[in-house]
Amino acid sequence: MNSSNPHGPTPERESGTGSGVPDPVSIEAALEMVVQVTAAYRRQLHTERQALAPDQERLAALAESVREAQVDQRALEEADDAEIARIAARYEAAFKDLSGQ
Repeated sequence: MNSSNPHGPTPERESGTGSGVPDPVSIEAALEMVVQVTAAYRRQLHTERQALAPDQERLAALAESVREAQVDQRALEEADDAEIARIAARYEAAFKDLSGQ
């Protein structure tokens, strides 16, 4: 996700070893996190579109976030373990942000 993310930057989670390397995660878990975040962005898009005066910048930022999530979802298909962990950490942080945790 880039700086156009309406939820701000999402830092990588570091492993408990202090190595700066994200914890290992399964591709299925990473995919599920991307799917959940994408669904949340789509719900926000729908809500914003239904507003009396939709915020065009927010609509654009949310649409870009959905596109980025789709790219990351496709990238998981050929990602190595480190990239899978980075994607999962990014979407775990985004999910927590979106759900107010």
